[in-house]
Amino acid sequence: MKRILFAAFLLVGTASAQWTEGGARIGEHLDTLAVTFQGMGTLFNLQTFIDAADMYVTDTLGNTRFSVWGYGYGGGGQLNLYNASGTRTIILRGDGMGDGSVILPQDAIHSSEIFNEAGVASARSNSSVTLTGSFAYDTILVQTIVAPDSGYLLILGSGQVTLSHINGSSSLANFGLMVDGTIPNTQDVALSVGPAAPTTSYRFPITVQMIYPVGPGSHDVAFWGQQTSTSGTFTVFDMQLSVVYLPTAYGTVAKASTTNMPDDQAPVRTSTPSIQQIRSKSEAANQARIQAELARIRAQLKQLEDELHRTQK
Repeated sequence: MKRILFAAFLLVGTASAQWTEGGARIGEHLDTLAVTFQGMGTLFNLQTFIDAADMYVTDTLGNTRFSVWGYGYGGGGQLNLYNASGTRTIILRGDGMGDGSVILPQDAIHSSEIFNEAGVASARSNSSVTLTGSFAYDTILVQTIVAPDSGYLLILGSGQVTLSHINGSSSLANFGLMVDGTIPNTQDVALSVGPAAPTTSYRFPITVQMIYPVGPGSHDVAFWGQQTSTSGTFTVFDMQLSVVYLPTAYGTVAKASTTNMPDDQAPVRTSTPSIQQIRSKSEAANQARIQAELARIRAQLKQLEDELHRTQK
């Protein structure tokens, strides 16, 4: 294809246009096509090269303000936007891979512009909570997090447990987490001191954690304790509850089960899945996530195309 240079001088405001071909009337075959827009405002120079699908805009000082490089640039095209000094640039690369395919100024994206970004909520206390006994679930800390979309909560509860133990009796308590009143079956972490232990105070650090799938909206998260013995006194100090919302799983996430099973009845695991099996399963789950996201994007594009066609009729 013959290389055609299209040059336009744009003056913002009321404009008149003049088309020439090297100073002569436009002919059937063009080597150079110049368009002049005259009016009030700032002068810009627009040039496009049809055979390479390139275009760029420069100001009167020759500084590039906007450029599009077509299939001749890296095989996939590139769009560049520059500010007055050229120090802040937006680049979209059709031939790019990964993070390098889109380059934005470092402070370009604000959290308010991201719908389902990760977020946190937390609670802490310097007071103390003494478990009441009688198998009651005592709330140590509670916090509400508002999830913007379906995702996962990473929850951690921790504290220092002081046990006043009496020789001759067992002291037993469980600690765990709950979400919206639901307690998964792994959330009964036991702390115990046997009857042979001397009468005294014992201190233990304790941490419980889990990942829990949630839908959009508010979710109440609680860190709890439950004394299951009639002897001993359990008091919790330095309590902390941390809740992190995560929008995306990049592999498999174990499902939370509420089917309770006593520890002494838990089946013995006879084999461990190979790392190859675990990797294959996680990679398949991540690929399914990508395909689902692409399907949503295609559906949104189809909806926009249909709306555009309706407006053009």
